[in-house]
Amino acid sequence: MKRSSKFLFFGFGLALGLQARELWKRSDDVKAQFGPVVMGWLAKGVSVEDVSAELEASGKRITQQLIERLPSEKNYKILSHVIGMERWGQSRLRVALGQPLVLDEYDGYRPKMGQSWNELQDAFTATREQTILLAEQLASAELGETTVRHNEFGDLSILQWLVYLRTNANTELWKMN
Repeated sequence: MKRSSKFLFFGFGLALGLQARELWKRSDDVKAQFGPVVMGWLAKGVSVEDVSAELEASGKRITQQLIERLPSEKNYKILSHVIGMERWGQSRLRVALGQPLVLDEYDGYRPKMGQSWNELQDAFTATREQTILLAEQLASAELGETTVRHNEFGDLSILQWLVYLRTNANTELWKMN
């Protein structure tokens, strides 16, 4: 394939991706319709136990990466966001174990402002450990096709929720400087 053709295909793919991203940002209906589909694709061929192992491995990797990161306003915001989202997701996953569903936002689960960088790192490690324990509880509960509501994506299975938490953390933490 000629170099000019490669650039043309790359440019077309990039433009298509940017259009899809804008559509995704603007439409709650699109998120509700395709969020479960995308999470289903990401979860295809894996089990809750597999994702739990991935959460454990990525948690260790992320913890090591956080040690190497310098505290900055951007990094604080990103890590605080990830912790809040994961805690919020835990709250939603506990619904499958019998806790009542509370249709809240993730903001109330974010760590309090003013914590040191080390305290925030420790909060991530503790939060990830809690997610792994919760995943193990969910796996042993044999909940089948139980779904729990996500504010934007609609009903997600337990596996889709765990994939969502893994993907969110990995994607967001990649943005750190």
